[in-house]
Amino acid sequence: MLEIDKLVTKVINLENEKLRYSDDVFNIAYGVDKNFLFGTGVSIASILMHNKNMNFHFHIFTDFFDNKQKSLFSQLAKQYNTKITIYLLKCDEIKKLPTTQNWSYAIYFRFIVVNYLFLKVNKVLYLDADIFCNGNISQLTKITFHNNEIAAVIQEGGKNKFKSIDVSSTGEKYFNSGFLLINIQQWQKENISTQAINLLLKKKLPFPDQDALNLLLVDKLVFLDKKWNKIYSLDDEMKGNKKREICNNDLLIHYNRTYKTLA
Repeated sequence: MLEIDKLVTKVINLENEKLRYSDDVFNIAYGVDKNFLFGTGVSIASILMHNKNMNFHFHIFTDFFDNKQKSLFSQLAKQYNTKITIYLLKCDEIKKLPTTQNWSYAIYFRFIVVNYLFLKVNKVLYLDADIFCNGNISQLTKITFHNNEIAAVIQEGGKNKFKSIDVSSTGEKYFNSGFLLINIQQWQKENISTQAINLLLKKKLPFPDQDALNLLLVDKLVFLDKKWNKIYSLDDEMKGNKKREICNNDLLIHYNRTYKTLA
């Protein structure tokens, strides 16, 4: 059995003061392998450039972090006077989980994020590394959760998408998992990370982590405006797809390498 809580082997704090966790800052997390560390840096820099009056704590969960990366991220933290913490992961067991040609074992890092930050903070924004900030995101700090609500997401598909992955599903609003504003306490209360991994060990899904979360979180979500996860790909650019054209009010732009076709 995969023990998610024991996969963090080292914590690297990129500031001189003692590492502290708090809900007084906006906590943002990334889960990436070596190939997406550069993109993570760009994503963080874009957030800081457009939100100079906000205080952040960035959490990067990764299985690779050498001295070059430490120097680059330390410079970024110093330049913007922000908190960046690195969590090194042991991935032997994670690599045994289902993957596809497009989605590597790093898609499971988001599950580790929530489990590790449990009892440290109450809310965290998980972002894919290919998300670029285009404006002020302070509105996200005001979102509250009620009753059994586990996460705030952006709808990217309908009931046909659910039927394609599970004919018995009652879901009607399918979301992209690259943006997840997570109510950590409720997520842990319902053991979502372990449930998702167990589901994936039993059932083959086209978009493993994303499909599993959609099936598990039906009727437990807050749906936000699409400006918080505007998906855009090079295919859109080349085909002149006006439906996915970037607008000035799109605050988080998701530059997907391979767009996840949604019904």
